Amino acid sequence: MMRITTGLLSACLLLSANAATDIENEKYRWLAQYDQDKDYIINVEEIYTERTSLFNKADSNQDKLIDSNEYQQFFARSVQVKVDYDRKQSIKQTHVRFNAMDKDDDQLMSREEYMATAKRSFDFFDTNEDGLISLDDKKPTFTSSTKSTLTAEEKAEKQRKRKLRNATRLVRMPTTHSKKGMLTKYDLNDDKQITWAEYQQKRAIDFARADEDSNNELTNDEYVAEFEDRLDSQIDKVKANELAKGTPLFSTLDKNSDHHITLAEFHLDALVNFAYFDTDNNGQVSFDEAVNEQMLPINLIASRNQ
Repeated sequence: MMRITTGLLSACLLLSANAATDIENEKYRWLAQYDQDKDYIINVEEIYTERTSLFNKADSNQDKLIDSNEYQQFFARSVQVKVDYDRKQSIKQTHVRFNAMDKDDDQLMSREEYMATAKRSFDFFDTNEDGLISLDDKKPTFTSSTKSTLTAEEKAEKQRKRKLRNATRLVRMPTTHSKKGMLTKYDLNDDKQITWAEYQQKRAIDFARADEDSNNELTNDEYVAEFEDRLDSQIDKVKANELAKGTPLFSTLDKNSDHHITLAEFHLDALVNFAYFDTDNNGQVSFDEAVNEQMLPINLIASRNQ
């Protein structure tokens, strides 16, 4: 599956507050796409192999050139592949959430079960226990109720896979797994804090929207259907945003501005990026290799499907 490629990393500016994280995520996207043997290391040969494969897929008339129309069609197909994958995974996770909230395993989620989950979430983020979720609350610490049986290496492998998966995700729904996400969704009066009354009010609205037959119980289908509506709305926005990047990305790859991309131009773009990420200059880019924490490429973007 086509994952990610960045634009030309040719110019730099001073780091912003989140720049190191942005660059690190971009490196993880590269690993997800180019690491052919899954050893968490990319070498130049892997870059050439994957870039050649992508070029041939885009060159629909096989004339050894990619014109603007070919590129736009290829780019659109690539976006759709990634969106479809992300949608499938999101729906799968929604079924998991329903089962976790259905405490009595009767395949129905009562209003009481729904609100019980809400109370646990509220208390988790209300770390100073003042009845509010606000900027004053310290970041909560998650502790598992079950002791992990994983070895140190298995834990490290799980962490690597999680970082790669998160970096390559194109469709993201507003999350309530962070205080920022909670405030975005539940701070109804925009005063930078959430009261329990506000939280209950919004949860009640969400429950009612999903409860199509108004019987105060949600089936799995009702719960998933409500989420799918919000998910598809988000996907429409993501696709429009991604597809708008096609034209500027084509121009970036078309180094001599002759309205065609050659294989050499396609390779050059990736090799410049490779040199940027190879911070220890050993001819490889590894998962644990430090990112450049001094400068941020102006063009560190965008194209997750090039």
